[in-house]
Amino acid sequence: MSTVVAGLAYAQTVPDDVRHKPDSRARWRARYLWDTLDKDPKERWFLFKLDAILLTLASLGYFVKNLDQTNLTNAYVSGMKEQLRMNGNEYNTAISIWTVGYIIGQVPSNLLLTRVSPRIWIPFLEFCWALFTLGSYRIQNVQQLYVMRFFVGLFDGMQYIVGSWYRADEQVKTTLGKRAVIFHTAGSMGQLFSGFLQSATYDHLNGVHGLAGWRWLMIICFFISFPISVANLVFLPDMPWKAKPNWMFTEEKLKLANTRLKKEGRAPAQRISLAKVMLKFTVNGNAVTQHVWVLPWLYVYWNNSVNLYNIMIFWLKAFNKPGKPPAYTVSQINLYPLPSLGVNIITAWIMAWISDGPLNGRRWPILAFASTWNGCIAIGLLAAPLYTHRATRFVLYYLAGLSIGISGAVLLVVWGRVMF
Repeated sequence: MSTVVAGLAYAQTVPDDVRHKPDSRARWRARYLWDTLDKDPKERWFLFKLDAILLTLASLGYFVKNLDQTNLTNAYVSGMKEQLRMNGNEYNTAISIWTVGYIIGQVPSNLLLTRVSPRIWIPFLEFCWALFTLGSYRIQNVQQLYVMRFFVGLFDGMQYIVGSWYRADEQVKTTLGKRAVIFHTAGSMGQLFSGFLQSATYDHLNGVHGLAGWRWLMIICFFISFPISVANLVFLPDMPWKAKPNWMFTEEKLKLANTRLKKEGRAPAQRISLAKVMLKFTVNGNAVTQHVWVLPWLYVYWNNSVNLYNIMIFWLKAFNKPGKPPAYTVSQINLYPLPSLGVNIITAWIMAWISDGPLNGRRWPILAFASTWNGCIAIGLLAAPLYTHRATRFVLYYLAGLSIGISGAVLLVVWGRVMF
């Protein structure tokens, strides 16, 4: 659910006549530790509540989204390939069909969010993809797999809500990197958990009630995902201009949120028109902007180049030949690639704090570093013999996890330039 990035935080603005004046120590703490630490106590408490609610819900949603997305890979190397008689191209087709569903679902889902409350629409999406994940345990052939993966992608999320509670300058400067990394590393944790879950499921449930371990994985993923949709239904706040006072946000706090948006000149969501759509594609109505036409394509290229570590799980399975004792067990195939995700999570947090702090909100230095690093890893994997230098390739696959750690920063650059 790339979905509930909606209000990942409430960036701080109060009326000028009552603005809190932080001292230099408070400003240092806000820059290098957490951006609310230089605010007055009332605003800090409000920000804490908003972060606690929205960051938690967004992270849980992204966690189960990646769990349900990654389980196909873990299932494929854990018996699905053999049971459904799949070849490599059919696996790639299943991935592509998921992507097609994802792309098709993005625009209508985001448009509906301007008309339907997020606390209704987002839980509905989460429940639907959980339901189709559950349905995957019953599939008997690859065609049924294609159908299930399409709908899991179709009901995947939207990143429209990034900015519902934010000011534009706060989205691309020094306050968002830390929150973005919490959200994005939740996705990596979902992948990490999927590997551990498939390993444990195969060891303890494979064959129980006549079901293969990979089928049990789909069932368990549903029972993990469903409560998250219920939690969003109960706790997810509405857009600031639609929200009503409740136990989370009083009328006073909602007024403050809307005052912030008005001071920036931002109005509540309005009906979509062709003129408004074209405005995002032009500058002053006549020149095509690089932000729309260049940055999204750069994100596509980057996203398709930084997943080198994902190859490792298939590389390990390739050592197991039919009719011969397996070189790696199913549990080992699922577990051995996981350290790369650990590298991903750790380096993502480090780079987020550096970009928000010492780099003062500049994202390009870490993007340049990580892209260069990724290129070096790709060259190293190309040069290392495929089956005879296992230790070298293990190290390279693990170090490849660093490159994906900048995903939050990449999204900040693309989102900030295109939307604002």
